[in-house]
Amino acid sequence: MANSSNSDQSAKPEYLYRFRSIDKLLGKKELERSEFRLASPSELNDPMEGYKDVVFRGDDVLWENLLRHYILALVSSTLNSMVLGDASSDAPDIRAALTADDLPTDAFRALYREACDQFFGRPGASSLSARLTALRKPLRREGVIFLLGLVHSSALAVVTRVMKGAGVLPPNTPELPVGDGDLSEILGAFEAASAEEASDDFESVAFAANRARDEQSLRALIRFETMNAEGARRLRFLLYTFPERYVESVIDGLVYPRWHTVCFSGNCTDASMWGVYGDEHRGVALVFRPQTEDGRLIIPLVGANGTSSVVGQPTQYTRGPIKGFLEEVTYSDRPPEVDFFQSLGTLSRAKLERAWHVTPSGARSKLVDGMLTQHAEWKEAYWEGFRRAATTKLLDWKHEQEYRFFLADILNLGDEPTNRLVQYDLSSLVGIVFGLRTSEKHKLELMKAAIALCNSAGRSEFAFHQMAYSATHGQLLCV
Repeated sequence: MANSSNSDQSAKPEYLYRFRSIDKLLGKKELERSEFRLASPSELNDPMEGYKDVVFRGDDVLWENLLRHYILALVSSTLNSMVLGDASSDAPDIRAALTADDLPTDAFRALYREACDQFFGRPGASSLSARLTALRKPLRREGVIFLLGLVHSSALAVVTRVMKGAGVLPPNTPELPVGDGDLSEILGAFEAASAEEASDDFESVAFAANRARDEQSLRALIRFETMNAEGARRLRFLLYTFPERYVESVIDGLVYPRWHTVCFSGNCTDASMWGVYGDEHRGVALVFRPQTEDGRLIIPLVGANGTSSVVGQPTQYTRGPIKGFLEEVTYSDRPPEVDFFQSLGTLSRAKLERAWHVTPSGARSKLVDGMLTQHAEWKEAYWEGFRRAATTKLLDWKHEQEYRFFLADILNLGDEPTNRLVQYDLSSLVGIVFGLRTSEKHKLELMKAAIALCNSAGRSEFAFHQMAYSATHGQLLCV
């Protein structure tokens, strides 16, 4: 079987390869069940999967609401860490989609409003949103982490003081000093640095400052651990790592939906891929011949495609056909750029308006009008941005020549593995390639299993291939 890779990016490969270990194919019966398991980005070996180069272009309304949301997340996380915390957990999840309406009682909503009033009542705090709007260049991820790190101690001090005064925190909870500094002066220095530096250079300064904060956090980790105090790691989370965790949470949780994927390669002769994905050459590569529909590669699949629910019972997923379109991965020296405030697509329109587009005083953002007045165009651009984020990887991975089927988790399949199993039509699987170290025992078991599948489906054609090193060509070949 010839290598299906092609230097012409527009050419569609005839075959795609999926590297698997023997344990997954035989032990977990993936081959017998003609089964894929959809993986979340966190389960893939590239920690940059789905990474987005986010820019924050906001007006007074959007920046104010981001700061208010930060206070809300801090209230929720402080409650979970210091009152409801699980001692086995280092830090609670930050609920990116949380709004004031989601708080359990009117008393908690009043507590949150009081925390906001005290924070924005600090010297210079009321002008923070306007000063951020006036910045010459939009902030990126590191810049926003740096900014929130500057105001974090004041925000946390206000939150703990209000919660203690309301009797939510124990009376012996130590109060943090709010500080006497004018927040507008802090932001003034921040703004001056931004104006003097090129955008990328400023992000580099922010990156260095954030890493210095990381070093402080690591020092606190060992110091708190030495103290052997219950909840010490959660206290470190609140004191040091919260700003970064918050930014990562809202980017990952609000911009695009969760997604899952199945990965293939247009090449089965790369030795490093056999080493990484093919169980150090002891596994195999399944050979698929995808179909073409509307000029796109597709493998017909069956999986969860709907829900049926009964009040008081867990959600049940219905199964049926899924369009398994395969996207070619793009390799770039930079992840795709995403405008944060223009891409908050995981929230309902009501939540988006109340929590992000309109302030408590009634001021409305004009920057995001297009999300409502030109919704069809915005929706098309939003999903195209999602596709780019899910199919773009750094140039380091270019040798993989990857194609992937990915699925937005609009059904909320969650982390239950069985919910993310999909079956492919056996007609798509046309062969197996054995690695250099695949044992004779496993070859025989796989051949018997494949032949049994073909017999049950009335098929007579199925190919078995062997990887071999060609001294003449100086590379691995599929023979």
